[in-house]
Amino acid sequence: MNKNIKKIIITAFTVIMLGGISQLNNLKLLSTEAHAETGNLTIIKIKTYKEDVSKTYNDEVQGDVYLRTLSISDGDLSFSKEKNSYDVEVDDGISEIAIIAKPDCDNNEYDNYEITINNVIVKKDDKFKKIVSLNKGKNIIKITVKNNKDEKRTYTINITRAKASSDNDNPNNEAITALNIKANQWVMVNGNWQYNDSQGNPVKNNWIKNYYLNGNGNVATGWLYYSGNWYYLGGDGAKKIGWQLVGEKWYYMDAEGRMQTGWIKDTDGKYYYLNTNGELTYNNLIYENN
Repeated sequence: MNKNIKKIIITAFTVIMLGGISQLNNLKLLSTEAHAETGNLTIIKIKTYKEDVSKTYNDEVQGDVYLRTLSISDGDLSFSKEKNSYDVEVDDGISEIAIIAKPDCDNNEYDNYEITINNVIVKKDDKFKKIVSLNKGKNIIKITVKNNKDEKRTYTINITRAKASSDNDNPNNEAITALNIKANQWVMVNGNWQYNDSQGNPVKNNWIKNYYLNGNGNVATGWLYYSGNWYYLGGDGAKKIGWQLVGEKWYYMDAEGRMQTGWIKDTDGKYYYLNTNGELTYNNLIYENN
């Protein structure tokens, strides 16, 4: 049992003991409640009466630790780090969902935190991302952030995989759809930028100028492997060129945004050597055949 829960139970019994002499102090114990979830005691409520005082103890929140980012690939989720529970509805056709959960800290402090999604650790190398399968109906997803002081906070996303509305639900559906089509333009969908083609459908797995639209139709960011080349896309999704500092390593992208390897000659006329993974090499001897 969690040590904090033990302390709370001791406190509850202490209050009960005091209830026997509370008339002298106008203090009366009204009730104590213990709530269990999936076999684990998670919430204890101790309610007393003295100027309407009520206390709630929650085992899912221990200490001043939060997520900075909590996002999902489908559905609407308006995240606030102090809000611990969210209800989201997605179409029946959505069988899996991508979840990104980052701790509320500077990037160089990530190693001091552990993020789990449904009890599976997600790492910074994976950009704190996990794909979760969805069953039909209600799905409960638990995301826990814990620091190196064993302080933790658990967020819950209740995702309902519901039946998509039928075209027959509205006899004027075709007319309404025609009015709502946004063709050949950028649109914001669930907090993500997408680009609609001439039919109003989102472009997927393709480039629109300097931006790449992934399989969900959203603007991609970070590293992208496409047609045998690596590209680096900024936080706004734009394809980068020239020297780029990524995770304390330097990389060089040509005029088309393709990551370079081997020897290159920069615009300053100097030569640089890039490893096979694209990282800039310096203060090292380079051995070549012949």
